[in-house]
Amino acid sequence: SKAELTFSGDLQRAEIATIAGWTAASKQVLADHTALRAQIDRVIRHKVLSRLEHQLINGPGGSGRIEGLLQQGTPFVPSIATTAADVIGEALVSMANNGYQPNLVLLNPLDWFGIQLTKTDTEGEYIFGSPTMPVPPALWNTAIVRTPSVAAGTGLVLDTSFTTVLDREQLVVTVSNSHADFFTRNLVAILGELRAGLEVLDEWAVFTFDVPEIPAESDQ
Repeated sequence: SKAELTFSGDLQRAEIATIAGWTAASKQVLADHTALRAQIDRVIRHKVLSRLEHQLINGPGGSGRIEGLLQQGTPFVPSIATTAADVIGEALVSMANNGYQPNLVLLNPLDWFGIQLTKTDTEGEYIFGSPTMPVPPALWNTAIVRTPSVAAGTGLVLDTSFTTVLDREQLVVTVSNSHADFFTRNLVAILGELRAGLEVLDEWAVFTFDVPEIPAESDQ
């Protein structure tokens, strides 16, 4: 007799959001300066993808809006750890103890820098490598992704096997003179647009937590 596995859960809707941005330029400038045209393309792509990242983390949810990781995650309150590095470690261990395999930590760049400033009590040496040769961004054998989309003082631990970015339409940059009176003014609209969503299969595979402030050296 083989054991029967049962699946339980609630029906959820993962919204697909349209994320876009556009600018205008003259047809003559784009024709005369190919480097500028390439630069505009790069900037638009960067802005749209940065907006997508922000929504995947902070999205408020609702009709046509992405519900981000912070909204869908489970708040984690440490019971042992007090320092930033230890809180991250306790969150990783707690998630692993629940049967998950956490493999990613999201932090604000300033919070990671604060952790890098940690020094030994005796010699005052940097624990995470010298400023000239810092160690790769990782803690407890887990990769750290630094992004300004995560607010300072906030962190996330993820088991990414339970999260999926729903790539409905990849980023495309298009050009048109059909906007308003652009045709008669020799202007073109340059639009970058994508459609995407976020699927979180298990809220316990996403932990959100507060990052403790790094004490000043005089207080240590």
